[in-house]
Amino acid sequence: MLKGLKFKISPWFVLLGVVLVYFNLSAMFLFYLVAILLHELGHALVAKKLGYKLNTITLMPYGTELSGEQTIFSFRDEILISLAGPFVNLVLIVLNLALWWMFPVYYYYTELFVVANLASLLFNLLPVFPLDGGRVLLSILSQKINRQKAYNLIKLFGIIIAVVFFVMFLCSIFYTINFTFFIASFFLMAGSLDNNKNITYNTVITMCKTKNLTKKGKIIKNIAISEDATLMMAIRMLDANCFNRFYLLDSECNTKKIINEVMLKNFVLKHSASQKFSQIIE
Repeated sequence: MLKGLKFKISPWFVLLGVVLVYFNLSAMFLFYLVAILLHELGHALVAKKLGYKLNTITLMPYGTELSGEQTIFSFRDEILISLAGPFVNLVLIVLNLALWWMFPVYYYYTELFVVANLASLLFNLLPVFPLDGGRVLLSILSQKINRQKAYNLIKLFGIIIAVVFFVMFLCSIFYTINFTFFIASFFLMAGSLDNNKNITYNTVITMCKTKNLTKKGKIIKNIAISEDATLMMAIRMLDANCFNRFYLLDSECNTKKIINEVMLKNFVLKHSASQKFSQIIE
């Protein structure tokens, strides 16, 4: 499954490693690295199962990022892939707890690994983009409001949560100083203020490009669909092996408009996926 995958390391991840080593937490950093790699393996397995071709894994301070020739388009797929990583961490925690119960001595060798998985699980479920919890929430909200508005709302959540962590860090100064709160606050704020390159959709198909068409053509698939159908219904009809073209028909089967996959993509970025074509093309 990992054949052909390229691994990249974000400067933020290097910074996190330097900080943890500085505070004599190198063992924790090592276990955390293993935990997030297994976390991302869960994402990759589900993505491959759903038909997405991946080519790059980038190590980030909050986990890792997967990218490839196809970016998630289906809301259902985005949710399933996002939850796969935390699910792997949960399974690893449960397995280790079972081993602790059966073989108590095992606890001394895996305590930090369980803590690392717990940290990865809880941190990634925060409703902050680009964490897994933020992606799930973004997918859910995108079905009700347009994706850019949903992203802006989650970005606000991220800033608020980052401020909360920073306040907790300041409070810890007067008791037992906790640099974990500061690190979490820093990276959450950095992620929330980062550009929004990952919030737009590319369809699950490889978008048609002229240079690709000169090498080999692509079959055009014509799909008849009611003008009262929603954008999501059209999304589910997309064929990754073809260039898709939709014929919007009225109640008497007259063609009202012809829409290709590029136009559909632009509709999804501007409107809620639950909206009907008849409401958009008026």
